Amino acid sequence: MPDIINSVKEEFINEYIRKIDTAIETYNATIGSNDEIFDLVIEISNVFENDIPNLQTSVLIRTGTEIRDANIVRAMLIKYLADNGIEYKGKGIEENVKEKRFWNSFIHWFETELPGLELLDGKYLRWDNWDGGMWFIELDYDHEFTLYRGTVYPSPLKNIDIGHIQWYYFDNKQKERAH
Repeated sequence: MPDIINSVKEEFINEYIRKIDTAIETYNATIGSNDEIFDLVIEISNVFENDIPNLQTSVLIRTGTEIRDANIVRAMLIKYLADNGIEYKGKGIEENVKEKRFWNSFIHWFETELPGLELLDGKYLRWDNWDGGMWFIELDYDHEFTLYRGTVYPSPLKNIDIGHIQWYYFDNKQKERAH
């Protein structure tokens, strides 16, 4: 008979699953090895060493296995919840994959094809030649939003400029590491 886990431990496990989801969503394979994912996988493996004994031997921790290792740890945490009579009600892995593919595709299209399609007025685009070059949207969001919506641009959206999605994620990760 499995040991029943308390609500605190359940939330603890769910928090680790959310951290894995976030790490997978923000993972960028073009950068190469992602130590953040490996650090998280190793941390979870050590924390649950006694509860899920085969967790440490199930991950490879090698360059190129980041997503595989994270998904295995995630699945084993969800199975551990199920073995203890708790249904995981978070986001399914299929949703993560679809979202990640969408955003990867959108960002690629935005950076490489959109500027050449001449769908946007040239005054709204700026080419930055830093690190191989990248297009940026130069919009006065407050002005445009007020002009077309009749209200000011919502403050929470100011932090998620579509043209700076990757920059936003990496910048926030660097700020979190600094604390």
